[in-house]
Amino acid sequence: MRAPRPAFVEIQQVEDAATVTLAWRGVPYMGSAGGTGQRAVGEATLDAVDQVTGGSVRATLVAVAATDLGESMVAMAQAELEPDGQRLVGSALVKDSSLEVATVRAVLDAVNRTMALHLD
Repeated sequence: MRAPRPAFVEIQQVEDAATVTLAWRGVPYMGSAGGTGQRAVGEATLDAVDQVTGGSVRATLVAVAATDLGESMVAMAQAELEPDGQRLVGSALVKDSSLEVATVRAVLDAVNRTMALHLD
């Protein structure tokens, strides 16, 4: 059985910043990052993960990208856990032309198993 995980709520992008909101047990957690596009969304997602876990899961976004895979587009993310340097990767299909949502899902795919170990 799969452990419960935080749910993606929304993305807000304003000028040069992104905010990603996750919900865990009915409580919203907002992460933010400066910049625009896929990278800012990925970094904001990791900031939200840090908030949800109370700092137990700290990770740096190493890379984020999107590519065509057959007839679908896929968002991919690579994160590095601090302080041990373990690399994690995740991916998600881009649905309804929302690269940003797929980016959040790819980052969460990368860190979900680690994050589940730190949630009560």
